[in-house]
Amino acid sequence: MDIAGGLYRELCETPAWDAMFGSGGRAASALAGVSPTVRLHAYVSHGPTSDAVRRLREIGVEVLEQSRTTEIAFSYLHPLSDPHIEPALEAIPQAQPLQIRADTILRFGFLEGDAVVDAGTAVFDPQTARRPMSFRQNGSRADRLALVLNEGELRAHGGEGGLDDVARAVMAGEAADVLILKRGAHGAAVYEGIAEPCRVPAYRSNVVFKIGTGDVFSAWFAHLWAERGLAADVAADQASRAVAAYAETRTLPPPQRDFPPLRLSADRGRILILGSPTTLGRRFVLEEARHRLRAMGVEVACPGLGDPAVAPGATTAVLVVAEALQPLDNPFTAHPGTLVVTLDETGATVPSPGREVCADFTTAIYRTAWAALGNQRTG
Repeated sequence: MDIAGGLYRELCETPAWDAMFGSGGRAASALAGVSPTVRLHAYVSHGPTSDAVRRLREIGVEVLEQSRTTEIAFSYLHPLSDPHIEPALEAIPQAQPLQIRADTILRFGFLEGDAVVDAGTAVFDPQTARRPMSFRQNGSRADRLALVLNEGELRAHGGEGGLDDVARAVMAGEAADVLILKRGAHGAAVYEGIAEPCRVPAYRSNVVFKIGTGDVFSAWFAHLWAERGLAADVAADQASRAVAAYAETRTLPPPQRDFPPLRLSADRGRILILGSPTTLGRRFVLEEARHRLRAMGVEVACPGLGDPAVAPGATTAVLVVAEALQPLDNPFTAHPGTLVVTLDETGATVPSPGREVCADFTTAIYRTAWAALGNQRTG
């Protein structure tokens, strides 16, 4: 497998994370020892990136490097936050495109350049909706092509309309054989030919570390579909399982583990957020939680931020921000059948039946969202 992708530093405040991966480095690490041969084509500068190249070579990855003039870093407050990129995008010097010819190629988008590929089979993950790019726009070609896009990237390429219609329009415009639409907690949809899309579930890990999950999905899908010849829907399902294993363990290649699939309900549940907004920090966490849950497509109310009060029993799940709030004193948390997820970074809250305790923000958001999307009640 030939991989064209970035080597970038990643920083996260909570949970703590400082690693040199980027899409290219993570995909290569995910397939090291899995794919018969892994070749990473990347831009490299002196310093930490050179150390990352050395570590990749130690695990059997062949690195074909082209020089760049600056290091690039992504910094996150938490794994669901929008990253701060340094240098700013407009200040990153652009290098000459990489030229790659191989039987199977996984191509990611770059910040500091581009990759022109000539492949028998290619998988393209552009990695950004900010600067949408067609696979063939730069002269790339492939006999078989799969696109891996999230909803924002799909919209950037194909505009408004129903997702199925937009996906098919993008496929036609790109002459793609397969399109994978990643939808986070909603799983993924696999479009192939004129058949109805196949829905692939997300799998429920006990911990969710979100940074790099898209890289792992694309790497695993490319290996199984492009390299091993599995059907697109089977490859996407296995990639979704690999994502859950990585999200729980941060281990590459992802370990083989069994996770329950998330079964989406047509009758979505509702989430109540409880917490104290009396300080700026507390208000920020409440607003961030509400924003991230709404972005996942679930109905959310937070009375502490001025949302209308919710009657007991009208919610599927309650997210409790433990600081300055005693959840057991609130009648909503004790209502039969309502899952309570407590975000407690101190470890002081003890879990009990129907009450989950999460030590990090992203895991708490996903555990709560899964309950609402599946309309799952306890008891």
